[in-house]
Amino acid sequence: MFYILGGVITQVLKMNEINSLLVNGICVWLSIIIALIYIWKSNFRFSDIGFRSIEKKSKNKILFYFPVIIIEVIGFFVGVRNVSEDYIFAAVFFTLAVGFAEEIYFRGLILKTLEGVGIKKAIIISSCIFGVTHLGNLAGGANIFYTIIQVIFAFTIGIVFAEIFYLTKSLIPVILWHFFHDAFGFLQKQPQINETILFAGIQTVILILYALYMWKMIKEENKKRLNWEYNRAAS
Repeated sequence: MFYILGGVITQVLKMNEINSLLVNGICVWLSIIIALIYIWKSNFRFSDIGFRSIEKKSKNKILFYFPVIIIEVIGFFVGVRNVSEDYIFAAVFFTLAVGFAEEIYFRGLILKTLEGVGIKKAIIISSCIFGVTHLGNLAGGANIFYTIIQVIFAFTIGIVFAEIFYLTKSLIPVILWHFFHDAFGFLQKQPQINETILFAGIQTVILILYALYMWKMIKEENKKRLNWEYNRAAS
């Protein structure tokens, strides 16, 4: 809703790119305030949502973020834009808000709420919702072709975000990755259609392999937890 609101405001007032980023950023920061108030008033604890340190010995389960680095480096093959300091500030202001908001809502609140159906189903459902919400970019005048690619990519990376959150028990790594990924996107040159398909395809393949690896880690962790609960009940 806040993305749509920001998109409508910028389109109606015909704002330039910098002002559009600032207005959209304000709308997203407002959504963060609402989420924090909801958590504070609800039965959730902030640590339950992921506002805590990374769980010890979890880095090896997520391959020390190595696939993350590869994915982000690939994006810079198209080159870097020559932008002003005002643009960089606006982009950071907006993308930092997006990183916080989307991870609080999708990996924090929604994933936590869906845990009752099983963690694997919760990851898939929350990632589907995450992907579909990117259709809202059309309200801001985004190209439909790039939006479709973004929806597919968002679903895939949403699964990876959720898996990292589940294995580390912390929102910190996914918020930072989400922020840097979006910020880099604003600093990189706009690729041609064939370049978009190529780079997005490579990144998606890496994400799928990364997701499959962590899926196995989650399965093993759940098996250990069930064995521990069984042994505890039997003793």
